[in-house]
Amino acid sequence: MNKQITAADRKVVETLLSENYKPSFIAKTLRKHKSTICREINRCPVGHYNADLADLSYRANRSRCKAQRKVFTYKQADFVIAQIKIGWSPEQIVGWLRKKGFKTPCVETIYRFVYEYPPNKEEKLYQYLRRGKKKRTKQHGRKTHTEKIANKVSIHQRPINVLSRKEFGHFEGDSVIYPHKKAINTLNELKTGYVRFTLLNRKTATETKEAQIKVLQQYHKVKTLTLERPSWFPPGLIGILIYSPIHYCKS
Repeated sequence: MNKQITAADRKVVETLLSENYKPSFIAKTLRKHKSTICREINRCPVGHYNADLADLSYRANRSRCKAQRKVFTYKQADFVIAQIKIGWSPEQIVGWLRKKGFKTPCVETIYRFVYEYPPNKEEKLYQYLRRGKKKRTKQHGRKTHTEKIANKVSIHQRPINVLSRKEFGHFEGDSVIYPHKKAINTLNELKTGYVRFTLLNRKTATETKEAQIKVLQQYHKVKTLTLERPSWFPPGLIGILIYSPIHYCKS
């Protein structure tokens, strides 16, 4: 027995109702359940069933139907929020949960959760993501251009005098994003451990470039600069080497 009511069935319902037949008789005639016919009749005002209007109502409701999304439990949501705020990516969260043997949703489900939560606050979770984009890029969409500096050198080629931290002039740079898309740029001199912080209104390549040039030009001996994801080469400081990327270890 087909449970769906077709447009032709609605015409039959309209005709039989106009002849004062009861829903039970209509259900038997169309070989449908009585409750199905009653729901169909309720699409229109009582005593004014119209097959065309009922069909339009059905199609409008059908167009709004979407597949039910997976949801988190409160415990899972709290964990995801906490890890996103300390810098974890959705991929890291899924990988850690699976390694520990926990049942977990897919990466895309976590991304949807991050971009939709919280609905009524200025602070958005996506601001804690590494890129902090306002809109989610399609999973298989445009790829990011990773080679923006032709002469940058891999971090694995850094000489021993950089790693030993015994020679002045070797810097490491990074930017820390915090709510409302603002950021703090850091430049750390490896020998002295001295760190310069610069407040950025937005984490953009232009503002980052200007902040780092301003700091580095204050030093007479700048030999190397290691950046996480460099997107610029500092004019006036061509003599230094730029390494990429920095690999951080979380404790």
